[in-house]
Amino acid sequence: MHNCYGPTEASIDSIYWRCQRNTNYVTAPIGCAIANTKIYILDSDLLPVPVGEPGELYIGGMGLARGYLNRPELTAQKFILNPLNSFERLYKTGDLARYLSDGNIEFLGRIDHQVKIRGFRIELPEIETKLLQHPGVQTSVVMAREDIPGDQRLVAYIVPNGEPAVTVSELRNFLKQTLPDYMLPSAFVILDSLPLTPNGKVDRRALPAPDQNRSQMVKNLATPRDHVESQLAEIWEEVLGIQPVGITDNFFDLGGHSLVALRLLGKIEQKFGKSLPLSVFLQTSTIEQLAKILQQEESQALWQPLIPIQTHGDKPPLFCVHGADGNVLVFHNLARYLDVDQPVYALQPHGLDGKKPFQTKIEDMASEYIKGIRTVQPKGPYLLAGFSAGGVITFEMAQQLVAQGEKVAFLGLFDTCSPKYFHKLSFSQWISRHWNNFLQIEPKEKFNYLFMGVQQRLQKIGEIGNRFSVGSVAEKSPLVPLEQNINSREAAVFETQRLAVRDYHPQPYSGKITLFRSQEQIWWLGSDRNLGWGGIAEVEIHSIPGDHNNIVRANVKFLGEKLRDCLNSCCK
Repeated sequence: MHNCYGPTEASIDSIYWRCQRNTNYVTAPIGCAIANTKIYILDSDLLPVPVGEPGELYIGGMGLARGYLNRPELTAQKFILNPLNSFERLYKTGDLARYLSDGNIEFLGRIDHQVKIRGFRIELPEIETKLLQHPGVQTSVVMAREDIPGDQRLVAYIVPNGEPAVTVSELRNFLKQTLPDYMLPSAFVILDSLPLTPNGKVDRRALPAPDQNRSQMVKNLATPRDHVESQLAEIWEEVLGIQPVGITDNFFDLGGHSLVALRLLGKIEQKFGKSLPLSVFLQTSTIEQLAKILQQEESQALWQPLIPIQTHGDKPPLFCVHGADGNVLVFHNLARYLDVDQPVYALQPHGLDGKKPFQTKIEDMASEYIKGIRTVQPKGPYLLAGFSAGGVITFEMAQQLVAQGEKVAFLGLFDTCSPKYFHKLSFSQWISRHWNNFLQIEPKEKFNYLFMGVQQRLQKIGEIGNRFSVGSVAEKSPLVPLEQNINSREAAVFETQRLAVRDYHPQPYSGKITLFRSQEQIWWLGSDRNLGWGGIAEVEIHSIPGDHNNIVRANVKFLGEKLRDCLNSCCK
């Protein structure tokens, strides 16, 4: 018996796998290419994907059709030149697949089952495949739903495999072992069977909304015990779109993230008249804990710069400084990929409570944060890291600590470019900088560099630039908030940080900078591998997939694993 795969456009069968006994495949692979056929699995940039990573399946070789009869536009869309061999054509199947470690190919589903949520591109079949590996799951479907306008989320539909039925916490913990947080479903729905269309395919439109089904998969749900907990539960259920929510349910396990946290804090302030920092979810991640905070007199401890994330372990703690928007929740996910005995603390901006003014100088911020870390670790060696603008503060902290006779064992910058790129320039200085960049880039990139440079300059001159605009040049700036829907307080934090970075002039540093650099850089930074830190200090560079914001979000797994190796190396 053979499991065969292939479209009509490639002579029906292009790939086959001979079925075998005693294999441990969760789903039967489609195997390898037949004779005179070539198979490619490529990403959205038409580059080969690594083994195990999903991509779109392309077919080439002798069996390829010439095209569609009398449909030249569709032919041009589906039959493309091979980017790896311009003398060959490929058929774009629209199917998702990946290479297994043994060389066989696994079919994952259609490319139109790929969704984008909060900027993350997610392959739904990849989540379904992981769920099927759980012994308590017979079959599953994952889809993106928007039952609340503007709040798109992942929902998993499960047909359990026997009794007792698997629980939400079991499934979530199982997925957490192999998937990043942004790929974890916000809700799980248990069904006796999946609805089918007349031709036997899953009828996704008939799948129910998740709210009323969660209680079927939750054991020992802790219900509210007083009025405050009841009000908080109502707010959580409204914002998260999940019912019911228990008072001991973890915010992050329910799919919570920075944007949801901001919405919750806004609702809580309206209901209770109390303002809380974003970092409160790192310290009180359940309704039960949050209710205690609200019933107490206002505590200044919540607003202190130093926030514990992971306090267990004998290793020197890692101190992580926020980005320009003050968001420290991103370090919660980062800590998951470090060693279990690696203590981690975050540092949030001074003055978030509105009772004190924000500090406006990088030097003052660094001095304040040093006071905070010394309450936990009075003496070095220190491990410091910072994301984006926070890397500039971290750099100044290292400078001050070294000047005080302390040792800085690790100085990590997460995609932080030197402040020199934000200093005010005269027109002649601006021309000089970009001319030097222009000379260093690849010939094929020169036209785009010129176009983007002219466009940005026109936008700065005045309204005339709007007529030439094809999108905001600042859209991918290294200094942008992680979440776009920020309130006035977060906006004030961001502007203060931006101006502080602009006015800071880093001096030569005697130690080493470990730079974790995103592979996708804004157009005017792409040619500077050191992001401006060369000549200021010795720079060790680690490349991280993705762009600036996703280095601590979608690709935090890659950052965390490389950071873990660096910390282990420097602490030997």
